[in-house]
Amino acid sequence: MSFAPAVVMQHGKPASSSSLDQVLPMPDFEPTLADRVDQAIQTNPHVNGRLLRFETDGCRVVLQGSVKSYFQKQMAQEAIRKVEGVGQIENCLEVLWA
Repeated sequence: MSFAPAVVMQHGKPASSSSLDQVLPMPDFEPTLADRVDQAIQTNPHVNGRLLRFETDGCRVVLQGSVKSYFQKQMAQEAIRKVEGVGQIENCLEVLWA
């Protein structure tokens, strides 16, 4: 038993590769504030992003979790301060001297 390859049809004719974009448009992806904040935290070399949590509400970001130093607490805050759309930061990170 053999199967024929799938063919995209457009108006009863096979669609050419140039017309596939019209048949299957890619949706525009606009990252949310939460996506941008998460990216900033994950790419910050001074903070372990796996130990941090955050919430967004409008332009407000609340940082939660624990870090090992006041430097890391400040660096987490500074990393998201530069994120587009952040208007207010509430830094509730706890410093654990371990």
